[in-house]
Amino acid sequence: MLFSKTISQFFQQLGYTRSRSDSTLFTKHDPKRGWVMVTLFVDDCLLTGTSDEMIKELRQNLIDRFSDKLTWNSRVTSFLGVACKQSDDNKTFTMSAGAKVRDLMEKLKWKEITLKRGGAKTGRKEFTAPTPWCAEFSNIKANENRTLDYRQEQIKNQFRTITGTLIYLSITVRPDLCPYLNKACRGQADPKRLHIVLVERLLLYLNHTVDHGLVYRANGNLVETEIIGPLSRQYPELKRLADTKYVMFTDANFADATDERLRSTTGWCLYCFGCLISWKSTRQTLTAKSTLESEIIAAASASDEACWFHCLIESLSFCFDFPADSPPPPVPLLMDNTAA
Repeated sequence: MLFSKTISQFFQQLGYTRSRSDSTLFTKHDPKRGWVMVTLFVDDCLLTGTSDEMIKELRQNLIDRFSDKLTWNSRVTSFLGVACKQSDDNKTFTMSAGAKVRDLMEKLKWKEITLKRGGAKTGRKEFTAPTPWCAEFSNIKANENRTLDYRQEQIKNQFRTITGTLIYLSITVRPDLCPYLNKACRGQADPKRLHIVLVERLLLYLNHTVDHGLVYRANGNLVETEIIGPLSRQYPELKRLADTKYVMFTDANFADATDERLRSTTGWCLYCFGCLISWKSTRQTLTAKSTLESEIIAAASASDEACWFHCLIESLSFCFDFPADSPPPPVPLLMDNTAA
């Protein structure tokens, strides 16, 4: 609390503005020189901006105020366990957590427990899987009384440790884990066969896609060329999508068969400049009576994130070339249900 107060006063004295939506974000905009943005996590920080002069000034102020032992990198290579890489032409930025996946597999002794289960004839398919889905998921109740094999027992013994790491991966660089991890984490207190099989399959999938992550491109993103572009041309009411800088998609299934109360699952994702920046997959707290209700519940959940993002970009209008004296355009929210 004391550090937060100190750092906040430090940036405000330098003319930086603290975001109302994110208390760890500070910005400074000078119409003649450019802008600088700083985000903090405890004692780690990221700096970016359009003015090298303003960035150098801030770095020197941080050294003068706190310590001359601060270490700096001209380009971010990792942050909070996420590996970052920027292309030489500054048009592509990638993030992945391959090191964390490998560390998880090493702690689990994945190769050893798999070989001990399958013996000398264990094939590659016992170590990896190309997708997080398997046929057993379609009839999981019929297999719930089957005994666990050796590898599954080891997963059960370390269930919380494994799911904790998977949750971190799913909220940073691996949105593809969310739908299945959402179900698996319901067994934190007392994991059943369903939860263990889900986690086992996710580990197989992770072992197959160790270095997968997020890729941000300056232009030519598929969501723009394959989704937003065709939609804006096909539907007159969506014509303005072609010029939007951000868009949100939401969807929901209906009456999940693996849920005792037949609750549906909400899913949404938020894109900015064609790049995925926020996502979620979660079980709905209400039991929907129809696909329409499940879609409305999902849209309501997504709108909370859209409102937060809209509030955030009010303080970042200079990044979007929006007028500073007027609110930014609302966040378009798209769903695939005609009735909704």
